[in-house]
Amino acid sequence: MKNKKATQVGIILSFVIFITFLIFILVILDPSSNMKNSEKPLLETLKTNIKSFCSVEITSFILSLPSSADCYTLDESPYSLEGLNASARNQDKTVLNIYRASDILYIEKNVADTIYNVDYSPTNLNENSFSGPVGCEALNIESIKKTNEIVEPKIVELIYTQETNYDSLKQQFNLPSEKDFGIRFEFENKTIIGEPVPEQSKTTYVKKFQVIYLDMDANEKIGNFILYIF
Repeated sequence: MKNKKATQVGIILSFVIFITFLIFILVILDPSSNMKNSEKPLLETLKTNIKSFCSVEITSFILSLPSSADCYTLDESPYSLEGLNASARNQDKTVLNIYRASDILYIEKNVADTIYNVDYSPTNLNENSFSGPVGCEALNIESIKKTNEIVEPKIVELIYTQETNYDSLKQQFNLPSEKDFGIRFEFENKTIIGEPVPEQSKTTYVKKFQVIYLDMDANEKIGNFILYIF
């Protein structure tokens, strides 16, 4: 009986030692769990710099239609919108035809439009133009707000800058000279841009974080940045 108990204890002890060995191996091989304390703040710094690089101020107007007409107008002059690009959508998020002249925004009506959302941004959003507006009526302003948003054009610009002017971007992000980094982005439709992450090793540290961004039609989408430092 004593020998049987000793055998059972030996088996249990061997199993515990085996599991402990496996955990040790996984910790050694997994860079995320073995990340040096110095790498965590670097990845956080990179994350903060990326969000700042890709963000722009958006001025958004919610506008209601006063009556039926072929086109409508918004007087831009009181709102310091010079030099900004405009994009207009209806309640169904359809991009509308617009025309700008002398601080007046003209919007060509679609069938069954009830409300408009007009966004002004320093980046290029999709803009459909039309000419010769006639018979236009002024829109009612329901609300105005300014927000900082991550936008698709700036994401593309970031990846392009990384690939064409890496050293300048590294200096702009204040990363140590002895460290290298990489950035990828996964759009909501699962398209990925940016260089592939290097083969995992004990010196490669990867971080993935989710963001809400505005696409070219100023619609909210969800995407993921994938960062790595080595």
